[in-house]
Amino acid sequence: KPADMHDLLLLTAAYLCDAGSFSAVSQRKDDLVVGLPLSFYRAQKDILKDRLSRLSAWVSVDGKEKKYISFNKVMVFPQGAGALVSLGSKLPKSGMIGLIDVGTYTTDFMMFEIKNGMPIPMPDACGSAEAGIYLVQRAIASEFEKQTGSPLPQRMYQKAMEMARDGKPISFESRNIDLYSGWKQAQKEVAETIAGHILALWGDRTGFLDMTVFAGGGSIWFGEILEKIFSNSIYADDAVFANAVGFMRMASGTKKP
Repeated sequence: KPADMHDLLLLTAAYLCDAGSFSAVSQRKDDLVVGLPLSFYRAQKDILKDRLSRLSAWVSVDGKEKKYISFNKVMVFPQGAGALVSLGSKLPKSGMIGLIDVGTYTTDFMMFEIKNGMPIPMPDACGSAEAGIYLVQRAIASEFEKQTGSPLPQRMYQKAMEMARDGKPISFESRNIDLYSGWKQAQKEVAETIAGHILALWGDRTGFLDMTVFAGGGSIWFGEILEKIFSNSIYADDAVFANAVGFMRMASGTKKP
């Protein structure tokens, strides 16, 4: 996302999480933890940390009283790492673990070897693929336009995808538009694309995984296909927010959210 859009969304979220103070004089600075896709992490983590450390603004949401928001400490972690930490006691004491974190635009995947109860990343089996939920949304939008001759408004992408998944037609100009077959085809193609990227790095180690963890909002959409490809699969609790829960634990040094 462009930096200005990213910062606007971040400040809005911070306000809604009760960050900041009503006075710039007696400031309350909060700690901030964010994640970056693995493919961008090494190149962008320091740049992002520096920018967010300098970020400050008066913020109001929905006409409520303005608050001054700035950050005391900024931590940048790889996306996916938080989801692993969120598992807590569910992690095995030894063996190999695969993590697949499917997001809107990217899928981050990692492999860890557990040594003395600690997950150690295997760098040659960690990466990112530019594939995620948006590819299905785009395919459904294309199918909608094919059937109706009209473009699907972006604000309708999520609703159209949910209704297609549930086998329900979407109403448009007094017509019922059935997008189910388009959804199933896109789901299969995107899941196979994601799996292909992962298998290219994981190779013959894939079959020896003691646990494969699915996280991210995309795991809800593609999990039923991916779990047939990757062994010993489990889903992170509240997969959409698994990274956030893990990041909070990492930042606070606690085992409980």
